[in-house]
Amino acid sequence: MGSYAYISKSALLENMRVLKAAASGSVPLPVVKADAYGHSNKIVLRELTKAYSKADLPMFCLARLSEAKGLADKFSDRDFLIFSAFEWDQAEKLKHLKNIVWTLADFSDLKKWAELSEEAQAAFSRVHINVNTGMNRLGIAPNKLKELCLRLERTKLKVEGVYTHLWDSDAITEIESQKQLVVFKGALKSLQEAKIITSDTWVHIDNSAAIRWSLDLGGYGRRAFRPGIHLWGLGLDQAFYDRDNFVKKLKPVMAVGAEVRQARKIHAGEGLSYGWRMKAESDIFVASVPLGYADCIDRFFSWNGKGPHNGSLWIKGFECPILSTVTMDMVMVKIDKMIFSELEQGKVLHAYWIHPKYQSAYDIASKLQTITYEVSCRVQQRIQRVLVEDWGQLP
Repeated sequence: MGSYAYISKSALLENMRVLKAAASGSVPLPVVKADAYGHSNKIVLRELTKAYSKADLPMFCLARLSEAKGLADKFSDRDFLIFSAFEWDQAEKLKHLKNIVWTLADFSDLKKWAELSEEAQAAFSRVHINVNTGMNRLGIAPNKLKELCLRLERTKLKVEGVYTHLWDSDAITEIESQKQLVVFKGALKSLQEAKIITSDTWVHIDNSAAIRWSLDLGGYGRRAFRPGIHLWGLGLDQAFYDRDNFVKKLKPVMAVGAEVRQARKIHAGEGLSYGWRMKAESDIFVASVPLGYADCIDRFFSWNGKGPHNGSLWIKGFECPILSTVTMDMVMVKIDKMIFSELEQGKVLHAYWIHPKYQSAYDIASKLQTITYEVSCRVQQRIQRVLVEDWGQLP
């Protein structure tokens, strides 16, 4: 018995189709950082690279070089853009890889690059420039681009792309993003005049939420977009979903569940789990499920026996409230006599934490007062990932 994160192949590919259609010819550079937001980048990359050629899907985006281990070798025909600055401590170990593309975000990177051997310089020569247009996290300031161009002329770095991050793309209107767009287009003009970029240079500004606005870059370079959270069939949170018609076209890609481990009858006066935070006031049936806070279920969903339950799992389409403490590896839920009888007879039943019909990432995020990104990223790697053709194959 174990826990599983089911990944729907049909939902993943349908979401990519919808996103590509909305992007009007712009090329997708999927963001698969954090293990594809918990969805398994190995499964996601395998299915996307089977469905799309390199011309249609040339590059994937990661946050850190360490995430490229096991991917850059296996999917050697695709490039991998690393969003963070150069990671010199790890770069030497992976200099044999020719499909790693770095982010140039700081002048200190140029200094360190110049100190490398010629062999290492060649290995780390492919870059995308990150322009800071307002996020104020990483990136070259627009007023420093002239200096950057002069310094780039003295290197053998190959500028293959230019991008920026939108800080307000989840807003109802694109007012602030349009302001960033003006700054970004000014940066592109400066880089083009300095002959740093050409019509073949990748240019990308759109993340998932910004795709619906069709921001106009004025024809600079080869247009790309970076689908992330929408690729998994999600928007920021419930409020975003409620106001945005585009995200309603998408389908959730992940379900999380586990085989019920054990069922028992608890008598009045008996307690459950550590500390007996909850004591039964009458006889009840309970089931133990191998999902805990080391898997995906926050301790917030624990219950002390008073007031409404904080959370539930779903078994056979029935809501089963979480009882007592959410432990590291296990949670206990209340079940009815019918489910108890089936388990007693040896029938294998599955309890779901995330389910496309009964409990979404939006539902969980709302209770935790967070965003769907965090909910999916909480699904830890010790939960086995299983590819299914569609949701009709869920056990």
